[in-house]
Amino acid sequence: MKKTILASIVDPQNEENSFYDEECRSLCEQAGYEIIVSTSQSLKKPYPRFAFGKGKIETIKILIDETEAEAVVINNYLHYDVLQNLSNEFGIEVIDRFQLILNIFQLHASSKEAKLQIEIASLRYMSGYRDEAHASDDQQGGTLHNRGSGESYSSLYRKRNRRKIELLEKELSELKKRKEINYRKRRDSLIKKVALVGYTNVGKSSLLNAMVEREEKKVLAENRLFATLDTGTRYISYRHYGFILSDSVGFVSDLPHTLIQSFRSTLDVINEADLLIHVIDVSNANYRLQKEVTENTLKEIHADQIQRMDLYHKCDLTIDDGEEHEHSSSIYIKESIDKLMNDIVCTLYPFETKCELSVPYSNLNQLQPFYEVCSISEIERNETGVVIEAEGERHIIERLTKLFE
Repeated sequence: MKKTILASIVDPQNEENSFYDEECRSLCEQAGYEIIVSTSQSLKKPYPRFAFGKGKIETIKILIDETEAEAVVINNYLHYDVLQNLSNEFGIEVIDRFQLILNIFQLHASSKEAKLQIEIASLRYMSGYRDEAHASDDQQGGTLHNRGSGESYSSLYRKRNRRKIELLEKELSELKKRKEINYRKRRDSLIKKVALVGYTNVGKSSLLNAMVEREEKKVLAENRLFATLDTGTRYISYRHYGFILSDSVGFVSDLPHTLIQSFRSTLDVINEADLLIHVIDVSNANYRLQKEVTENTLKEIHADQIQRMDLYHKCDLTIDDGEEHEHSSSIYIKESIDKLMNDIVCTLYPFETKCELSVPYSNLNQLQPFYEVCSISEIERNETGVVIEAEGERHIIERLTKLFE
């Protein structure tokens, strides 16, 4: 663990400063930075050269000497040149909030897709700030390596990064095409899709595991931020109904737009869902703020219009404050998991209409996909086939009716 000073530029009128400070401390811990002292300055916006005022810069220098700190983490998003200025001024490593989150993502990335997404995010971030950092190098001429006459350093840098990003995005697109084969099969089927969403480390993966019966189908679930960056997708069967359940990457407050753009393919599982289950850890004192973070992120990725179920869990680890929750469950209580599964099935496959059909014996196999998405009961058998009654969602019953017209 690196001995680290946490420095922040804060809005004195923001009542959520303590939440952001605690969140950043958790992020630092996951990234290998041990916060030994913290300091902040109230400013409307960062100063252009060093972000902080002269007095605060001197204070941080003194803290570095006294604590023998190895790094400074800034709990804000800063320009590349400002970070370079601070690093030169302090003589130690200085990173901002984006680089901190990116470091955690790099530590936890296991799949090729996640690693590509992180590299793309890093290049987008660095190229955006690097251009400004080298604004003074934009003199014309052909003295830098092989640049042509009249081409600036930042122009070359942008081109080089753009080419690399394009190559990485092409590689990522190829990976996505392979996954698309499985996605297409799911889209073509009648089976609905459910995605778990929520603040990082609230227990989404643990909840998925509680709903999965076979041990070998369980996903990684650890008590740390961003324990996994890869989407875990499982088929869930409850009673005779089925649905596809996916875990998604957790959110943090003010998640950088660059990361959201780079992880678009991972977040697609959210946008393609028929139902979102917003997992909320009520044992956390800041759960209302965490809930707000998730809701804001869903808006940013245009998933806020998808039907959502708020799941307040770990209720057995806290004292009820009297707030009523429409869907309340603890992942540690089997009966509550059964209730949750029942709520999901009733939401996905409502009984909107019914029909009575005669199905020839030779076509009985065509009924199979419908058993997972609606209620089918046998009324009678005759010489030609089986008379059934089907009840379920309107468009599913209509599709079933057309099949045996």
